[in-house]
Amino acid sequence: MGGEKREIGFCFQGDWTKRQPWRGVFVLIVTLVASLILTASFNIQEYTGIVGYLIMSFIPMFVVIGLFWKRAGIIPESPQPFKGILLTTLVGIIAVLTAKGLIAFLGKGVLLPHIVLHTVCTIITTFFIALAFGFWPFNKLSPVAGGFLTVIVAYVIGWIILQFFNFAMLSYPTGVNPSPVAPVPFYAPGGPLAKFEFLAPMGPFLWEHSISFYFWAIVIVFSFLMINFWPFSALRIGQPLFGLLVTVGALVISYVVNLVCIDFLKVEPLRCFLCGICYVFGILLILIPFEMWPGRAIGRLLGGVINLLIAVGIGIVAYKTLLSFCKWHFGEGMTYPNDIFAMATLMLGMIFPMWSCYSDLFDFWPLPSEK
Repeated sequence: MGGEKREIGFCFQGDWTKRQPWRGVFVLIVTLVASLILTASFNIQEYTGIVGYLIMSFIPMFVVIGLFWKRAGIIPESPQPFKGILLTTLVGIIAVLTAKGLIAFLGKGVLLPHIVLHTVCTIITTFFIALAFGFWPFNKLSPVAGGFLTVIVAYVIGWIILQFFNFAMLSYPTGVNPSPVAPVPFYAPGGPLAKFEFLAPMGPFLWEHSISFYFWAIVIVFSFLMINFWPFSALRIGQPLFGLLVTVGALVISYVVNLVCIDFLKVEPLRCFLCGICYVFGILLILIPFEMWPGRAIGRLLGGVINLLIAVGIGIVAYKTLLSFCKWHFGEGMTYPNDIFAMATLMLGMIFPMWSCYSDLFDFWPLPSEK
């Protein structure tokens, strides 16, 4: 009442709860412990299959709630953690129904690898709509309609993009580039998924190269975000031209990154994809738990550049640490390409959604608001 804001329920006290880096350290510990406990509850087939798929299905709605609905002010005020529990339940219902529907429609009741990558493409597309285009044109509608339409369109665009992927072969059976052995059938006749060949996209581009290219494009968009979208922000142009320029720039830089890594440095495409995951993991750690610390105290451009350099170091440390955990828990299951998918699922299919949920739905409860 009267513009006053009152904290309701249990909340940690102390100056450290509002200050970085201690605030971020607390969030990191809570989410990391929860993520590792959940990961340790499954074998690698379950984890990289239905478990990872269901959790990734939460992400598009997390993006809509955190970057669209909260900014539009349509999320009702209520005490934590009840508000977070209710929002998480809502997102969970939507995610499970969507996942089950896609498995039934695209996989005839079977969770196939290309269906998982469809959701990955959808998540990437959702972030393009949110970050590059600022939810244009969906922000012209009511927030509820615009939010749901964003997710629907992202799934459709993700499916269209997936049609350019070719899933016939496992192009690098040993995980080495150039491959010492010939590609082996994947969905093609003779492969383990041959009976589902009629369901899998057989486009012009190898699926390993394609997912690395599209993923690195959104990694570049996140890099632009960290430096306030410089140099595009200096042009002072509106949507959709701004989003188109950012998208074209991201695609061009992604092409160069993949060309250098895969063609010149001979990095296997899925390992190039994993490099992008580690890098963006560092960016997201700075962006969400640490709320742009330490760069935000320096300035938007220079501070952003410093944060990006720190993100590289975080990515390297996170890769080595989480890889050790995965090898310990999954053991002999950590063979190519399962090792790539296990790491990808842990870093961006488990820990990142945990950050997003804790930040956008639970408002970092029991920490107080930083504002």
